[in-house]
Amino acid sequence: MNEHIISLAEAGRKLGELGFCHAGTGNMSIFAAGKVYASPSGCSLAELQCDEVSVVAPDGTLLSGRKPTKELPFHLAAYRSDGSAHAVIHLHTIYSSLVSCMGRDFVDMIERYTPYAAMKAGPVAYIPYHSPGSPELGDEVAARPDAGSYILANHGMVVKGRDIWEALAAAEELEFSSELAWRLRNEEHATFLAEDEIARLRRR
Repeated sequence: MNEHIISLAEAGRKLGELGFCHAGTGNMSIFAAGKVYASPSGCSLAELQCDEVSVVAPDGTLLSGRKPTKELPFHLAAYRSDGSAHAVIHLHTIYSSLVSCMGRDFVDMIERYTPYAAMKAGPVAYIPYHSPGSPELGDEVAARPDAGSYILANHGMVVKGRDIWEALAAAEELEFSSELAWRLRNEEHATFLAEDEIARLRRR
């Protein structure tokens, strides 16, 4: 069995344990050896079976497996625009979805409270709303190859990684940091990291 397909199924089970993929939401992929291994349309990530995984060419042509997720365009866009990205995870977790409804200025605060969002998930880019699966969403992701993760307006999160496990760690950190930003939203004495410190942390 292909190691990337196995890793995708294992990552899906981990996301299920974390409670990150309710009601069949979310999708993920791995880019390796000129192929994209993606979760199929309508699947539960937590119950993803190896024989269900969609294998597609970089242009989106289905090579084997089930029909891929409709969100494939932004997965492919991420791989085209960022040569260091070899895994993408998209989730509708509670706090990333919540902050996605709060606008760009709020999303900009996510990295400003603790070092870990900048180190593991940043820079966090805000993407204006486009319909799920639309080419425009892929265009927006491709336009920010410098970002480590994205908050999609009124939608949820997208994270990238050098492998599926780095992407999964970024998703955990982004969800935690989104919750932290939300809980601190009315705390007038909450302090921010200095801008030069955030920039330094991003380079680590």
